[in-house]
Amino acid sequence: MTKADLIEKMAAASGCTRPAPARHLRELLSNHQAVKKGDKVALVGFGTFSLSKRKARTGRNLRQEQLSKLRQRNFRNFQRARLSRMP
Repeated sequence: MTKADLIEKMAAASGCTRPAPARHLRELLSNHQAVKKGDKVALVGFGTFSLSKRKARTGRNLRQEQLSKLRQRNFRNFQRARLSRMP
């Protein structure tokens, strides 16, 4: 299911025009500011967005056989809710 399909289903279920569900979905999915601050955003029945850290390490360029230092990085993580997982 694409984002457009989800918006169409939301509009049909709520009985309102298409822009309102699109705006609500956009606001719901734009939680990156809270996650960027380090907060955990949990949507019951959907999943949890969180921020994880990857340690600084030494990387290798296999083609040129060089070692390089990779800095610490933060990345967004998403874990699906158990209800949404297929058996």
